[in-house]
Amino acid sequence: MMRYASIRGMEVSRVGIGVAGFGSPHQPPKEAMGILEEFIGLGGNLIDTANVYGNWAGKEGRGSSEKALGAIFRDRPSIRDALLVCTKGAHFELGDKSRTPRVNEGCIKYDIDDSLKNLGVDSIDLYLLHRDNPTYPVWLIMDALFEAQDAGKVRHIGASNWSAARMAEAGGYARSVGREGFAANQIMFSYAHPLAVDSHASRYFMEDEEGGVYVSEGIALLTYTSHARGYMAKVLGGSPISEHMRRLFDCEANRGRAARAAEVAGEVGGGCTAERVGLAYLHALPYNVVTVVGFSSLGQMRESCDCGLELTPEQVMYLRGDDVPPVREPIPW
Repeated sequence: MMRYASIRGMEVSRVGIGVAGFGSPHQPPKEAMGILEEFIGLGGNLIDTANVYGNWAGKEGRGSSEKALGAIFRDRPSIRDALLVCTKGAHFELGDKSRTPRVNEGCIKYDIDDSLKNLGVDSIDLYLLHRDNPTYPVWLIMDALFEAQDAGKVRHIGASNWSAARMAEAGGYARSVGREGFAANQIMFSYAHPLAVDSHASRYFMEDEEGGVYVSEGIALLTYTSHARGYMAKVLGGSPISEHMRRLFDCEANRGRAARAAEVAGEVGGGCTAERVGLAYLHALPYNVVTVVGFSSLGQMRESCDCGLELTPEQVMYLRGDDVPPVREPIPW
């Protein structure tokens, strides 16, 4: 059973799917269309992509995720009508080893127009800035987004990988000119706490330090790596863990969390898994949470989209309790 959140008046499924692989040889058009049809049938409506997705394949793959969606929308307008499209822009060029920031008026405008062309749509439902440039004046960034809203190119604006402090600053400026600040921030977070910044991220959500801003500013929390890349399933199943996953998640605290999630899953019964408990935990937090998930099978997507599990306050407290807190690497800026 899908559940829904309200983000600035939009009814958004509590579970969204990431479609970074659309347009690649691993997810050909027929398979991609089948995924979207299945997702819609499960009650889902939020899909997450980005202007930069596919660019790792060089010139041939540039914008391939958005372009694949655009082709589906042209062939099946009913699919477009059933979905809320979230895309992201202003990411640094992937081939740029210095990671030169592109968070400025010109790059924001260029990427929005490019995304509209790739997607073949007149307006983007939720447009997120994929990165921040903390050295750049926030008012110039916000004015560029407001200009896109006024032109009807984007409905709602948000961020990805932004700090709470910068989002609060953006919100303050927005109110000073009679506008709304960010509707959402997409950031790395899962029940198994990330210990280090992923190679594809620049921040993770720090609940104790930043959670209050999401409440006071009315910012929805869009989590990615919501399943912790399958960490709990691998640990509990005794599967090998890659060095990358070990660095990201493996510690005494997260192994304890996996064990407690498995215990709660056993209490729930009916084939409930620790990963399903982990998503239910995120949905039980006192924020407007939408979990963006990836999946390796339609079965995993079906399980993720079943939001019928509601944890009791006692279960949430039990899942939250850590005798040994995770030791995290510091986040750059």
